[in-house]
Amino acid sequence: MNARLLLETRKDALTVAGSAVQQGPNGSYVYVVSADQTAALRPVHVVEISDGQALIDQGLKSGDVVVVDGQYRLTEGSRVRELHGKAAREADLQSAVQDALP
Repeated sequence: MNARLLLETRKDALTVAGSAVQQGPNGSYVYVVSADQTAALRPVHVVEISDGQALIDQGLKSGDVVVVDGQYRLTEGSRVRELHGKAAREADLQSAVQDALP
């Protein structure tokens, strides 16, 4: 049986998929989608990663759209497209198949 215990409450912190967080020479970062539908590198401070979720207390604000799939192929200014519903599920399935291939 797994038990969870809340140790502290962080105000103004957000959670994102842990897989969205990248490591670079200057620390942790994520890609966010800019208004012009391009990827922007955003430095973040990660408090912890647990159960596949990263707790971020600096660098993101509510409403930011964070890239959670395909970010390994991005560079600053890359064109991106948000996927929703069926298209997002199909992209997840395609990624899973690619990851399973040797």
